[in-house]
Amino acid sequence: AEDTKDFILRRTKDLVLKDLPKFSRRFQHVELDGKVKRVYTDLIKELDDLLYDDSIGNMERGSATIAIMSKMRHITGLSKVESCSDAVIEFLESNNRKLTIGTHHQDVAEMLKVSLKQAGIEALHLHSGLSAERRADLAAEFKDNPSARTLIASTQAAGEGLNLQFCADAILMERQWNPANEEQFEARFHRFGQVNPVTVNYM
Repeated sequence: AEDTKDFILRRTKDLVLKDLPKFSRRFQHVELDGKVKRVYTDLIKELDDLLYDDSIGNMERGSATIAIMSKMRHITGLSKVESCSDAVIEFLESNNRKLTIGTHHQDVAEMLKVSLKQAGIEALHLHSGLSAERRADLAAEFKDNPSARTLIASTQAAGEGLNLQFCADAILMERQWNPANEEQFEARFHRFGQVNPVTVNYM
């Protein structure tokens, strides 16, 4: 930084975007239900056994560790569907604003969409399997259609290049490994053109 300070300007978001409205994060604890908790506990034991198994090489241990933790992450996402659905319904009934839900796994997003549909809520679904043109069309529909109040968005597909500053409320249902990816998701809302305080709820 010292070598480049004369020709590269570095500014924090607070300095560059100080005219943006207030931004806040909230965290909601979701308890694993009995069946899911048992599977999760079994995976913790499997991970523990793996980490203390001296007969396994570091490369093999590393790959196996990532595989187990990925399963745990997936189970965690699936376990949040019911709580997230309840939170969405409560939100939509309490105001007339729009809401975006960030997910990671495709089947988790599909389960959430089905759960909401059973409650009479038609959610748009933006995911990485769509073309850039289709993603833009969905974002436009979410913006312009007053009855389209809920968008389920893959955090990766919605992480960059998508402007959602007309929406100030989001739920990050599934966490990302890298916090920078979560910040990219938040930046879809907290950006120039946003006039309302932005709240992102982390489950």
